[in-house]
Amino acid sequence: MDPADVVALSMLLDEWCRMQCIDHSHAKVHRTAQNLIALRQAGATIDHLKQLLASSEAG
Repeated sequence: MDPADVVALSMLLDEWCRMQCIDHSHAKVHRTAQNLIALRQAGATIDHLKQLLASSEAG
């Protein structure tokens, strides 16, 4: 994965954790991160992933 993607996904996940009020070590965060990576590798845009997180469909 491109380093810029890693940074973008990390920032999205950090924002999502704050919005959900959950710690980064929570199992849901791990599953969500895996889902985001898989979706990005399948061609999803960063904007699309951001929309998924906003609607809580990625976790």
